[in-house]
Amino acid sequence: MGYKCAAFGCKSGYRSQKSRQNAGEKITFHSYPLKDEILRAKWIHANPRKDFVPSKYSRLCSLHFTSGDFVEMHNDSNAQRRLKYPTEVLRKRYLKKDAVPSIFPNMVLPAKSRKSSTMPRLLEAVSTMPRLLEAVSTENTNSRSQKSKTLQNLSDSVEDDLTFTSLEEIHDRLLCKDDLPDGFEMKIFDERLLIYRLGVEDELPKIKACITVKNDHTRSLSLDGKLIDDIIFDDLVPYVFQTMSQIYDTMMLIKAWCEPSDKIDISVINCFKDDIDNLTFSMKKE
Repeated sequence: MGYKCAAFGCKSGYRSQKSRQNAGEKITFHSYPLKDEILRAKWIHANPRKDFVPSKYSRLCSLHFTSGDFVEMHNDSNAQRRLKYPTEVLRKRYLKKDAVPSIFPNMVLPAKSRKSSTMPRLLEAVSTMPRLLEAVSTENTNSRSQKSKTLQNLSDSVEDDLTFTSLEEIHDRLLCKDDLPDGFEMKIFDERLLIYRLGVEDELPKIKACITVKNDHTRSLSLDGKLIDDIIFDDLVPYVFQTMSQIYDTMMLIKAWCEPSDKIDISVINCFKDDIDNLTFSMKKE
């Protein structure tokens, strides 16, 4: 039975290739390892023949294997022929058990691979890189500075915004600020963020002032243990904190109340506190 090679584009076993074998080149045919699933899969993958399913009659010729894939051994069972012919003449090639075909000169490359190499374009891109870098380096300095400032402002606005920010995140972000007003303590209690200043009066600790922030970012302020009505400082402190800067400014205001500087008359602060007391009392009376 004459075998034909199942490799893509191979003509071994056809009439056109008989002259090649007659010229002295011994071509052998080898069946697919159907019983070894792993090795069979390797053979199928190596053969660039689309959707090919080998059968027990399928063969690949020896042209698709390297010399290292074969083992040459004497395998003549006739004792008289073994004595008559030298052993090096009576040899038959056998494939190694783990041999996989690897030579397929008729393989057709995919359409993208047949296109001209992209190397010239890569070299062109590399050659233009110095000019691009030079153009960037000579860009107007003021323009670059303005862009940098714009990006920094955008970054700061994102970090300053309190939208979708939890009380825990506000607490952590305040702790990370380097220029946070000193003298404040912070604690999350009963679903509220307390930002307060402690003092001692008659040997007893006392909360001198406190900013209370709720989950919806609404706030309330207290001074010397008294809740300050919103209408007193509505123009100074927003009822709903929308940015970290607003909390920071409120802390600075509270600090000024608790620690008036030498440039501010202490009587003004005391008068302000008295006004708060009187207004709060009158509102309760009404």
